Amino acid sequence: LKFDSNRVEFVDNASDYGKNIAAIPYMLHFLSDPSIEKVDIEQLRQYNLTNIRSGSTIDDDLFFAIVDVYGQIVKSENSTTASLILLSNDDVFAKINGSSRTSKKGIFNFRGTEIIALPGSSMLTKVAGDGLKLSKMNPLKISFHIRQCLPGEILTVDKVCHICGSDTKGNNRE
Repeated sequence: LKFDSNRVEFVDNASDYGKNIAAIPYMLHFLSDPSIEKVDIEQLRQYNLTNIRSGSTIDDDLFFAIVDVYGQIVKSENSTTASLILLSNDDVFAKINGSSRTSKKGIFNFRGTEIIALPGSSMLTKVAGDGLKLSKMNPLKISFHIRQCLPGEILTVDKVCHICGSDTKGNNRE
């Protein structure tokens, strides 16, 4: 009996290439819009977020996609887990809360992740996975630049710029 690859048919293949062609995860990439089908894999692999209030959550969508060697999103990835992991920071007490996400059609959204660090500091993170697929990929780096507490906010002992209530007289209240 001789193997004939033309006679093999994959059932329930979710690949956009065709029913008998599979996409292989190659890298993680920033995604400005989840409706984009393809990204330029030669683009810069570091993303910067500025003016972040310590203790706030990421309110906007922050999408990253698993892409193949051609920059096409691997839409068959629906169970891969990724997290934001702290690499370096200006503050030894910096932390990231709620950063683990599971892919949906090859896309992760880190909206709602809480960032805590000393105001005025910066922190470098990477998006990395616990699965074998993501662990072999080059990490995607994200820099967070934490702003100073503004008038109307007070720095708490846990390094959060807490918004003062109308009856509060904090150090930064005008």
